[in-house]
Amino acid sequence: MAKVTRIALVGAGKGGTMLLRALRNLATAEVAVMCDTSWDAPGMVVAREFGVATLTSLDAMLDRDDIDVIIEATGVEKVRGLIRARLRPDVGFIDSRVSRLFMDLTEAMDELQAKEAAAAAITEESRHLAEMAQKVNGTVQRFASSFAQIATKSKQIVQQQHALSDAAGAVFRALKESRQIVGFIQALAQETRILGLNASIEAARAGEKGLGFAVVASEVRGLAANSAANADKVSHALRDIEQAVTKVISGIEEASVTIASQEEVTTSAASWNDDLRIAAEDLARVSSNLTVIGAAQKR
Repeated sequence: MAKVTRIALVGAGKGGTMLLRALRNLATAEVAVMCDTSWDAPGMVVAREFGVATLTSLDAMLDRDDIDVIIEATGVEKVRGLIRARLRPDVGFIDSRVSRLFMDLTEAMDELQAKEAAAAAITEESRHLAEMAQKVNGTVQRFASSFAQIATKSKQIVQQQHALSDAAGAVFRALKESRQIVGFIQALAQETRILGLNASIEAARAGEKGLGFAVVASEVRGLAANSAANADKVSHALRDIEQAVTKVISGIEEASVTIASQEEVTTSAASWNDDLRIAAEDLARVSSNLTVIGAAQKR
């Protein structure tokens, strides 16, 4: 197993903090201590979060015998001089000029990684948008098919309602004619009853000679009464049927209004479906553009 290089960082400003974060990801190196005159310097705070020892005394750091390399990140010549004056022969030293180059390289790598991450995120978002566009487009196609079927069925229902309305109208007219016929029968039965009554009176005047005629007159009156009673029943039945047919016609008319409203809604829904289709096409275009942008970000 390779020996881990123990590093002491001097300077906990922006550069030192950046180096601390970069070195933390190396398997062959370990930041053993962070040194800065300010206890609250950014790098000192981060070092404590990482579990790295922190010192505010440069002498205390130089007294440590577990350090392999010292990296100076202050950019202060006096600090470099103090370190060189007490540097042990077995300890490597990288001053701020070299560490600045390392920091620039680290910053460039971080920017590159950020761009790659952004490109990957854009590519992933593009894929999600493409999937959404496909789903929306599929939904639009299903809606379009359903709207077409609804429109066809609505037209068929309207045609059937027109046929029913015509048939109901014919029945209504036939009922009126039947009631006229029943009225004629009732009038005829009334006249027959009067004739039977007159015949009975004449038979009574004739005495024994009119007995046979009286029997016939009685039968005529009975027949007239039965005809009148049956005609009344038929009249009541026809009136009930006429009322029922009237309700049927009214229901058909109301249903026609409802179907007409449904056709308007179907037309509006078809328009909304067109809007959804356009939105799906826009999503597909955005997805394509994002894919191009993501590819450009990776270059």
